[in-house]
Amino acid sequence: MQQRFLIICFLVTLSCVFLHAGSNFNKHRPHRPRPDSEIEERAATSFTTEQRQVQNQLLADHNTYRAAHCAPALKLDDTLSRSAQEYAEELAKTNTFEHSTLTDLGENLFLMESSRPITDLIAATKQASKGWYAEKNKYDFDTAVFSEETGHLTQLLWWETTHVGVGFAIRKDGSKYKMFLVAHYLPPGNVDGLFFDNVLPVECKFY
Repeated sequence: MQQRFLIICFLVTLSCVFLHAGSNFNKHRPHRPRPDSEIEERAATSFTTEQRQVQNQLLADHNTYRAAHCAPALKLDDTLSRSAQEYAEELAKTNTFEHSTLTDLGENLFLMESSRPITDLIAATKQASKGWYAEKNKYDFDTAVFSEETGHLTQLLWWETTHVGVGFAIRKDGSKYKMFLVAHYLPPGNVDGLFFDNVLPVECKFY
């Protein structure tokens, strides 16, 4: 029987461990949410049906998790999706897994490896958000500080983040298949000193 294996990776400015992901820590001044009129929108004429499916699935999963933590729903942004798509394709082309040099947005990375072709893009996309959210078990909501082990979670839940963009690319690497998924966020999360107000526990209540 042919052996099948599946490795899922996230990157948080650390090396790959079976679950690799990415979320950069922002030590700069706080970024305030921008109104829709200030978010640059690019005509959505270059996204494939599969790309749209992945974008919409990640958006739905993010908003489900955010709702449980009293964070407002994100909106899908085509400009962010274009930058995320371009970077996912770069990662696949170079077969690397590291953060981009962009500094004005938040970024989460996800890598899946399989011994068989990755055809169920919806399931793979769900694994990205699920893996990032699983960092909740390691995050201390009382201390409320950045950690490389929980950076994806805090970006996913960041209250002041309003928009997200998503891109992915797949490559064959020897006997393995790899799916690179990139999520870009505005305003970026993980801002030093603002974790307590932006990453709320599930017991959160607004009156």
